[in-house]
Amino acid sequence: MTRSPHGSVDALIADCVTAAVDLLMRRAGGPAWRQEDFEKLRDSVAVDLIPTAERMVRTVASIIAQTQETELALDASMPPSLASVPVDERAHLQSLIFPGFVTATDASQLANLPRYLQAIRQRLADAPTNPARDAERRAVVALVERDLAELRARTGDRTDPQSLDLVRWLIEELRVSLFAQRLGTAQPVSVKRIHAAMDDLDPR
Repeated sequence: MTRSPHGSVDALIADCVTAAVDLLMRRAGGPAWRQEDFEKLRDSVAVDLIPTAERMVRTVASIIAQTQETELALDASMPPSLASVPVDERAHLQSLIFPGFVTATDASQLANLPRYLQAIRQRLADAPTNPARDAERRAVVALVERDLAELRARTGDRTDPQSLDLVRWLIEELRVSLFAQRLGTAQPVSVKRIHAAMDDLDPR
């Protein structure tokens, strides 16, 4: 836990507690804007806050352990011709694990993070055996990542951020299917499915 990106165990636990409050508040129908409704919401959240936060801490401890393994894999030697692979995956890791990532990541996705981290390590292990295949698969990921970035820029505040995040998680599953198929995916995924999800969000 001391190796988390938060800088301290206290900060990491605070992130877990905030995420737990957010989860329980949404489950109870929050936020609330009237005093009476707020008090009911507060009492509802308080009932399950400690056990929910404790479960999150246990999940996050596993994620931090996986993060350490992934960082070690990123530091391992790689042929100069494949120098872009660890650079790419280090940026990918930083997009998943960062100060405040527990609250920023939807609670339903936290349990998937260890699998995404395993997929990073699998790619690092496999890339030297077939650089051409790795480059082809990375190009597929780059295509949908670019399309999602363009969709975010084009739709701005008109599109529900949570809906865009769902597409982002589909891309994570695509990474698993391409680079670490043996790990399995949480749902069927393909470039076609991802583009269909984007089309549903595009007002054009």
